[in-house]
Amino acid sequence: MTGQQYREYPESLTMRQVSVDARGSNNRAERFKVVTTILDASIGGGQIGELYKKRWSGEIDIRSIKSTMKMDILRCKTPEMVEKEIWAYLLAYNLLRTVMAVAASENDVEPREISFKGAKQALTAFAPKLEAAPREQRAALVDAMLKAVAYQRVGNRPGRWEPRALKRRPKPRKRLGQPRRVAKLAHNHVKWY
Repeated sequence: MTGQQYREYPESLTMRQVSVDARGSNNRAERFKVVTTILDASIGGGQIGELYKKRWSGEIDIRSIKSTMKMDILRCKTPEMVEKEIWAYLLAYNLLRTVMAVAASENDVEPREISFKGAKQALTAFAPKLEAAPREQRAALVDAMLKAVAYQRVGNRPGRWEPRALKRRPKPRKRLGQPRRVAKLAHNHVKWY
């Protein structure tokens, strides 16, 4: 952030704390507090609690894009190509969510009840079959795929809490702390082999 941008921010910010009743939602806490910049007193804790739940869905969507679709590490080098890579991931995400929405509507299920990872796996499994199938058999395969997508459900996760820790162990290799072209020089071979 530039100094000019920093100086444009206000000296103080008025916030509001509301208490949200979560007893009927199978949450860990019966009540919790949310601090917000929504100052309108006509908007109560229940409405803000619903917004908070929707924010959680947004976070799950971002995690799905990053982990399930393997977007946690971008592989392009230039800013223009990184932007294209991000758009390609978002396009694939939206296409998969569209398939999930169609599967949900045809099988009388809420779209949020369908597992994103399960839907991705079902779509990946059906893709070669759909591509190889004759045109007259594709409609039946698409119906079977939509049933398979709708079958993959999200588990019951009331008040879910997960420890914030890494499960995967780091690989037992040294980190490359210099450019590859320098590391490949003859006098550096001892460090890497």
